[in-house]
Amino acid sequence: MSATRDFILSQIRLNKPEGSLEPDMELIKGFDLYGIQEFINNLRSVNAEVTEVASYEEAINEIFVIGEDFNRASLLEGVANCDCEDNFIVDTLVARGEFGVAENGAIWVTEANVPSRQVLFSADKVILILSKDSIVGNMHQAMGKINLASQGYGVFVAGPSKTADIEQSLVIGAHGPKSLWVVMY
Repeated sequence: MSATRDFILSQIRLNKPEGSLEPDMELIKGFDLYGIQEFINNLRSVNAEVTEVASYEEAINEIFVIGEDFNRASLLEGVANCDCEDNFIVDTLVARGEFGVAENGAIWVTEANVPSRQVLFSADKVILILSKDSIVGNMHQAMGKINLASQGYGVFVAGPSKTADIEQSLVIGAHGPKSLWVVMY
């Protein structure tokens, strides 16, 4: 048995490909296959709503179309915040996304932009305001922008929560937000 094992391992060593396990980041830096339209398409493909406006001020005004939610949480100036002490009863979270990733529709959100970590997962509706200028093409570029030493906590948000069971029944909002609305300026 050990002769066979040794033979197999020697053949693997002979045919081992050369190269690095990590991509050449210099090649990726200038390569941007994905753009804003792909970002929007990817968000919509995961059941997120997307609205485009001309400016940040318009984005703030746009979110008031949702009506007067009783329990709204936000750190953004101009967005009314609820007086609730318990962030688990927040209906709507309004926050700024740091940047978006076009290849998969994910948005990086840090603790600096949310009242508390749990509200991002416990709110029924999450509204993220995002600059079109902050969209990067792929996850390699996104990972180059993240500095957890200065941010502490961050998470990629990609659509409302969803789960599918063995019977192939998709449930939206099963264990987190029921909707995600991205307002881009």
